[in-house]
Amino acid sequence: MPKQKVLMTTKLFWPEGSGGELATYLIAKDMLFEAGNAKELVERMESVLAMPREQIKDVGLSLRGAMFKRFDPETIKRDLMRVFS
Repeated sequence: MPKQKVLMTTKLFWPEGSGGELATYLIAKDMLFEAGNAKELVERMESVLAMPREQIKDVGLSLRGAMFKRFDPETIKRDLMRVFS
């Protein structure tokens, strides 16, 4: 079985949105940190390490689904066409 990983990202790459993005943000917000803030990164990592294994799996599956939805080729194409049209 491949080793599982937890995504930690800066708030720059996950702005608050609305609707489905907001719901996903509410799940992810506890794993976001300000860019360059090492103390906050450590706090986020400690909070993930304190989670039960099942919760980590549930959060991971939810965020993985959100990433595939947000960054699928059709969505990117639509967004680019909107910007450059």
